[in-house]
Amino acid sequence: MTSSKVVLLSVVLSVAASALTTALLTPSNDRVRSSQQTVESHAVASPGEWLPVGAEPNAEAIAQLQDKVRGIEQRLAAAGSAPPARTREAALQDLLAITQGERQLAIEDLFKELSALGNDAVPDIVAILKSGRDQDYGGGFSIGGGKVQGYPRLRTVLIDVLRQIGTPEAQQGLVTALRGTEDVRDYRDLLLLYSRTTDEIMVKGISAMIPDLLRNEQAKSEEHAYVMGYATEWIRRHGMKDTTDLLEGIARENLSSGRVDRGTFATLIEFSPERAFALTREQYAKEGDRAFLKAASSMNMGRRDLSLAQVARYTELLLSLEPSASTRMTIYGMTPSRLCEKIDSKEARVADGRVLLEFLRKRLREETDEVPKRVLADHITQLEQALQQ
Repeated sequence: MTSSKVVLLSVVLSVAASALTTALLTPSNDRVRSSQQTVESHAVASPGEWLPVGAEPNAEAIAQLQDKVRGIEQRLAAAGSAPPARTREAALQDLLAITQGERQLAIEDLFKELSALGNDAVPDIVAILKSGRDQDYGGGFSIGGGKVQGYPRLRTVLIDVLRQIGTPEAQQGLVTALRGTEDVRDYRDLLLLYSRTTDEIMVKGISAMIPDLLRNEQAKSEEHAYVMGYATEWIRRHGMKDTTDLLEGIARENLSSGRVDRGTFATLIEFSPERAFALTREQYAKEGDRAFLKAASSMNMGRRDLSLAQVARYTELLLSLEPSASTRMTIYGMTPSRLCEKIDSKEARVADGRVLLEFLRKRLREETDEVPKRVLADHITQLEQALQQ
């Protein structure tokens, strides 16, 4: 029984008790008159009215009170209950009928309704995704704290419904439905919604789709360029093996088109400094020192999750081509001065950082130009401080 029902029943019983007490304490003559008044009152009162205060209760009056309380309880229960759930077909039809992106509250309500259906909704949602059906709601993709802030299209809603259901059937259905998709936004949704997942089904399923993304027909679009950044982050976070060729292909495409994709080149450096250098040398043959500047910009050596030992190896190879003093200054300026945060052990982080520190000290002894030398000395000082913390 809810708190409101308890309070109401207490009041009613209190009134009944008060009436009984009054009746018992009333003198006999008064009680007779009171009984007569009660009889007269009942002669005109309807069955649903309250028992008059001060009247002597009888079996009929108590029964009426009990019926009244039960009726109120039933109304309270009905008021607090949810409306009957609709079928999955009805919920899906209502969602498919929405064409106005501003109706985000209606979209969210249907999202919750479909998610609550669990596995019962999975086959129909998978079938819609396989069909390629979509509805553009306008706006961009926004996610925070693992929750979508606004849905830009129908397929994003359906993908997120399967994510919220979260059963093996929902996960396998999602992977099956989107494998081989030509819509680059499907990759975007998967990579963002599952960016930090550790679920084996989703890690394997999405990882198997990554190579398809490079060969996607929308490879030259701006949307594709952003999604490739998410793919690179996925490769890095989940430690995908045998991806060096893929990373090099992405990096080559970005360098050729002039796009700046710092994540891809940094990941290539970490996976294979030698392959990253070979690509830079290839670009150097075409563009001269300008290739160094593009490589330095793309690799973003200030990242906190890049192995400093791998940075040292790549930089050593890069400087072996004897770039100009101004280019060397740029390279030194991009050298990280903070330890790699993705290395859990403090001892291992320090050991990783010392490899770069020793290399930079060696370069300082060999550097002859004063301006690059000052930049290099400044970075050495910052790295020394980071190692002492």
